[in-house]
Amino acid sequence: MGVTHQNHESLPISRGPVLKRVVVLAAIAVLGMLIMRLVNGPERITAEMVVAKAHGSMTFPVDLGDDMFIDRIESEGNAVVSTVSMRSIEIGQDREMFADALRKASISDSCREMQSMKDAFARSGLTLVKQYMDKNGDLIVRVSIGAADCP
Repeated sequence: MGVTHQNHESLPISRGPVLKRVVVLAAIAVLGMLIMRLVNGPERITAEMVVAKAHGSMTFPVDLGDDMFIDRIESEGNAVVSTVSMRSIEIGQDREMFADALRKASISDSCREMQSMKDAFARSGLTLVKQYMDKNGDLIVRVSIGAADCP
């Protein structure tokens, strides 16, 4: 089957640049705030500090274009959880393939963004969590990325 867009056309599972854009922008939004806090703040940061910075500088939902939004950023323990809704996407039989593509792209992009601050990130024990929702609000995949997940 495949991934169905709102106008009912079947889309390739990778979603090409659109999928890449979602993952990159979500990672940059969270990590950009984290970087600012690391540079200007205390040596050890917490998820609550990152979330407070996000809420102080962004209005949610954040429109990423193509009917995709960062709906919220929350803390769960020492994890920073970003929820991204893909409001035009309805996942059919290919849910696992689509989830796997999102998982791999999330880890790759988050690790690339995290590379320059990996030691500080590890010292703080933070984990980034990305959860992607389809147009019905159903979870597509939840991905956790910590410093140990990055080479």
